[in-house]
Amino acid sequence: SVTFKAAAGEQVLISGGRKLTGFKGDDKGRWTLEIPEVAQGKWVFNQLFVNGQRRYRPRALKDSYFFIGGEVAPSKPDSKGFDRFRFRAGDLKAGWKNLEHVEVLVFHNWFMSRLPVGSIDEQRNILTLAGTTPNKERWGGLNTNWRYIVENVYEALAPGEFYLDRKTGVLTYVPLEGEDPAQATVIAPYLETVLSLKGDVAQKKYVEHLRFEGLSFSHSNWKMGPQGYSFVQAEAVLDGAISAEAAQNCVFDGCGVKQVGHYGIAFKRGCRNNRVENCELLDLGAGGVKIGEMSWKGSSDEEITSHHTIRNNLIAFGGRMHPAAIGVYVAHSPYNVIEHNDIYDFYYTAVSLGWQWNYTPSNAHHNTVAFNHMHKIGQGVLTD
Repeated sequence: SVTFKAAAGEQVLISGGRKLTGFKGDDKGRWTLEIPEVAQGKWVFNQLFVNGQRRYRPRALKDSYFFIGGEVAPSKPDSKGFDRFRFRAGDLKAGWKNLEHVEVLVFHNWFMSRLPVGSIDEQRNILTLAGTTPNKERWGGLNTNWRYIVENVYEALAPGEFYLDRKTGVLTYVPLEGEDPAQATVIAPYLETVLSLKGDVAQKKYVEHLRFEGLSFSHSNWKMGPQGYSFVQAEAVLDGAISAEAAQNCVFDGCGVKQVGHYGIAFKRGCRNNRVENCELLDLGAGGVKIGEMSWKGSSDEEITSHHTIRNNLIAFGGRMHPAAIGVYVAHSPYNVIEHNDIYDFYYTAVSLGWQWNYTPSNAHHNTVAFNHMHKIGQGVLTD
């Protein structure tokens, strides 16, 4: 057994981010910083943290939604999903800066698609996206009166928001009242995984008997591909800032996982008998703890994820980038205990068990969910 913990009286933060310094003020009161790695295409980020608080990219319509004006057939007959809709006159502008980096967040019943703009036709009021929704089912469509958000619009910058110009590498931030570039701590996420526990199931070589006490893990990055991101439920394909594969008998006790771009902790293939206790998982891009895989048929006993304990944790303020994420998500995984947790302020589900939509066998069995306080869920963002 090996224990990693802070020295007496010390606090330890293991960060996947980089501190940004050298901001300059312009004549509009904005802070700007040139980042060569961004201009060279080596680094992109869509989160920023200033003085310990999450900052967001600018939205074209603040604190509200746009609504789809009408349905349009996909641009290609063989497209796997939908990629166009009619917007209401005046809502979208073809002249927005770096139009291909503007993102449209469309809310379906129980998930959200995040898709870059392909083109905007203001004459016909038709938006064409660079990617598609995951399928052509009605529940995954771009339907009349469904809600959407337009994000990363430079012209909409307001106090407390930032814009990263990927072409020039210039980061622009509009400070809140009282913020000083000389005194502020500004962190941009760089690494997608902050801690990786990786064994080899096939070779039966496991990461075992590690204990992490009182450590904090923060600032993981999440990068979107050129055609966007859209998954049908629970943001189940996303990894964790702490990512474990073939890890067994490991413990996280009294740790913090905060300000990350996807799930906080993911126990994947071959993980067993791990515990997360007395931890705080806060300000999460997606969900808190993810256990198991979406498929299990044909898996050996060694490959199946099982026997986890998630106890006495605070898991809150989730879905900040991926609103369909779950507080504690269990896929095809048996013999898990989820108890005495406080889970709140999510936009979808507090606890989800299983990954099956029919009456065939599921490997999510003998799971116990007990004595949890689950509240402030949904909040009118997702409709399931």
